[in-house]
This record gives sequence, C-alpha cells and structure tokens, in this order.
Amino acid sequence: MFICLCNKINDKMLQKVIKDFSCKSLEDVQRYLPVATCCGKCRQTIIEVLHEKDDSSLSDSVL
Repeated sequence: MFICLCNKINDKMLQKVIKDFSCKSLEDVQRYLPVATCCGKCRQTIIEVLHEKDDSSLSDSVL
C-alpha cells in the first residue's frame, strides 16, 4: 500500500526506516524518506503508523 503517492513511498519502506533507524517522529522519518514534503496528505498516516509502533512496543515490553 502506498503511504506517499507524491514520492512513491510504500508501507514496507516506511516500516523498514522506522525499524532500522528507530524513528519516533515524523521528523525522524523525514531524515531518511522524502515524505510529507509535497501535498502533505501522507503526514497524518505516518504519524498514526508511528503511534501504532509505539503502542505495540509498549505492550511487547510489558509482556
């Protein structure tokens, strides 16, 4: 699934960057991928993915 149509960034690319570089914010992701730089429609989706990742890592650390 495409996350950023303007720059052809898909969900697998986003997940890899978040994992490989321990991204915690949109700004962290933007260091490695050209997202939310054109129309900005992907901005909220990326923020949601980051929050989901934080939530899942919290539940993993509790278990």
